[in-house]
Amino acid sequence: MKNIISTICLSIFVMASTPAWADVYGCSILEIRALSDAGRLHKTARAKDKEESDYKVIWNEESRSMEIGFKGGGKPEVKLFDIIQAGTDQNATTAVHIFKGTASTFTSLFRLHTYTDELPFMLTGFSEVWTGNCERL
Repeated sequence: MKNIISTICLSIFVMASTPAWADVYGCSILEIRALSDAGRLHKTARAKDKEESDYKVIWNEESRSMEIGFKGGGKPEVKLFDIIQAGTDQNATTAVHIFKGTASTFTSLFRLHTYTDELPFMLTGFSEVWTGNCERL
């Protein structure tokens, strides 16, 4: 009986401490564009390679982490984000990652429209814009 009560208490604690919006998404990249010196977005050779190479983005809202890498394996790049707004059935997830190096500062912005069935996303960073669709995993 004591074990059953302990299990119930632990389950209630875990459920209460896990945000309702904590989801994991697998995102497929449809387009990547880069900022040109002329101020326009264009497709670079690097962007074309990423679009054609089964690149993946995994977004975990609970851990605020994003994994970026190849679907076929290899060690993905992992970034931690600060969630500005949690995704709901009425609002998009908005998250930002800031890296402050010794010579430069880089920012990434992630938007996921959790209020639509198609779950479109946009990721910006390093003067690139990535777009596509996600699915809940």
